[in-house]
Amino acid sequence: VSPSAISKIKDDASKGPGSLKPYLAHALTQVKQISASVEAGLEMFAIFEDDMMTYLDSVQTRHVIQNAIDQLPASADLLFLDGCFEDCSRIQYSQSRPNVGKAFGPYCTGAIIFTSKGARKVLE
Repeated sequence: VSPSAISKIKDDASKGPGSLKPYLAHALTQVKQISASVEAGLEMFAIFEDDMMTYLDSVQTRHVIQNAIDQLPASADLLFLDGCFEDCSRIQYSQSRPNVGKAFGPYCTGAIIFTSKGARKVLE
């Protein structure tokens, strides 16, 4: 939850006046889950919204996600699997890690894999 995100929601006429409370509730639920995962000592964990959809079948989806996890650099904090509102033309890919790109401006939290280091940063 950030002041800029709250302002963005309040200023977005397409979201409507009642959208702030659900946003805040969602954010607090995510923080609670992240905190519980850190306390449990998980090195990596994922949080998916219940309405996530993929164009691949479950076996293909698992394969793509596993390939991306395998290619994560040691410095990675998060792996965003959802690209809503992202400027895809600005995502930076490398030839050595074709399944992982450096996000430009991730916004949504529909599907994120957290490293323990990244989770601790989120909680700060």
